[in-house]
Amino acid sequence: MTLSNVSVGADRALTADGKGLDMMLGVVLPLFQVGSAAVGIGIAEAAVQATIGHVTHARFEESNSSLADLPTLRAQIARMRIDTDRARAHLGAVLDSLESPGPATQLMVLEAKASGTETAAAVTEHGDADVRRRGLRRGARHRAPVPRRAGADRDGADERRRLRVHRPRPVRPGGVLMSRPLKVGAVMYDPKVSVIWEIIRDFFDAQGAPIDVAFYSTYEDQNDGLLSGAIDIAWNSPLAWVDAQRRSGNGCRAIAMRDTDRDRISYVVARRSGPVQTLDGPERAARLPPARSTRRRPRSSRSAACAARGSAPEWTSRSGGSTSSSASTAITSAASATRWPASTQGDAAACAMLDLNWEGWIKDGTIDANEFSIVGETDRFDHCVFTVRQALDPSAEKAWLDALFAMRYDNPAHREMMDLEGLKAWLPGRTTGFGPLTAAVESERFFAPASS
Repeated sequence: MTLSNVSVGADRALTADGKGLDMMLGVVLPLFQVGSAAVGIGIAEAAVQATIGHVTHARFEESNSSLADLPTLRAQIARMRIDTDRARAHLGAVLDSLESPGPATQLMVLEAKASGTETAAAVTEHGDADVRRRGLRRGARHRAPVPRRAGADRDGADERRRLRVHRPRPVRPGGVLMSRPLKVGAVMYDPKVSVIWEIIRDFFDAQGAPIDVAFYSTYEDQNDGLLSGAIDIAWNSPLAWVDAQRRSGNGCRAIAMRDTDRDRISYVVARRSGPVQTLDGPERAARLPPARSTRRRPRSSRSAACAARGSAPEWTSRSGGSTSSSASTAITSAASATRWPASTQGDAAACAMLDLNWEGWIKDGTIDANEFSIVGETDRFDHCVFTVRQALDPSAEKAWLDALFAMRYDNPAHREMMDLEGLKAWLPGRTTGFGPLTAAVESERFFAPASS
């Protein structure tokens, strides 16, 4: 603004000559600083309350647990709460000092805005980003539409990661360098999944092979992402692997798996005093209580994959003989310890589970071996695999696998994640263990429309 030939009368002056700076520092600045600090603290408080509400009420159907069950998230919320309360206490001290000015009053006023706004930034950006990475990612529509470049992980209006500039740099011995982060998909079936992948992401960063992780609610959606090119690698269940091959015309490859994914067995477990004592014999169906068909179509390939975790196409009775998966027995699946009680109630005559679950739950007391026993089992089969399209760049794939196989259980820094994920070593992927499941899917027309 330019003023020319404008005269202002002395009666219009806000201060005496030479006293304008005193007015600015003594009246205007304190109001501005205190007001800005109060706004920042209000934003931080709103973020704390919204985060508490989210982690308290968001639940995982698979395990019936909430985000609040994660100690990492509770610790992060505690830090958010402490930062907010610290800024509020500082603002209260500033107001007290303004009422009774002293030598430190001006300095405290100058600190107020910095304290309030920096707290708001820390709580909403760093805290929110950490909760989103470790918990459910709700999508860009839940972020404020502020068109800014991401400054921290998962920062920004569209939840982008901070800008990465990949330059040659020193990496740990055995590390590799990749031209861009590969996008890896994982299904969020349990709160611990986000913790596991946070550790894996940090590991790959340290190896010079950065990855971006995308969480999905179903394996069907994850395979959509894989086949459309939205992600490069999918951490797939057995049934999801079969589905990816079916949909791609055998255009996918299994590149890696856990040592514990190989040669698994599924058990059918029933009460010792219940109606199911064996799965063979011509009179078997008559011994079983009425039940809904075991060929119910799944709502999604995620729910189907849950069943595949605890069952397989053909069961061999512990007393001899076999029965196909289309038998009239009502068999539920127990993919987690929290689902075990529900799996033994209602019209379920038996429960299918992995051998690892049976052994672990017998050991920790989840299952009472005096009350339940194994009445049937499958042949050995393979479990989860990292799935890629045939067209994935070979050099990028090799760099990613080199980083993955550099993970060692005897390294304490790697052991936490490997224990959470249940493995001692990563192994090359193989598909020889999916034969029975593939054959069963085809014979049962598992993926056929429900009306067919």
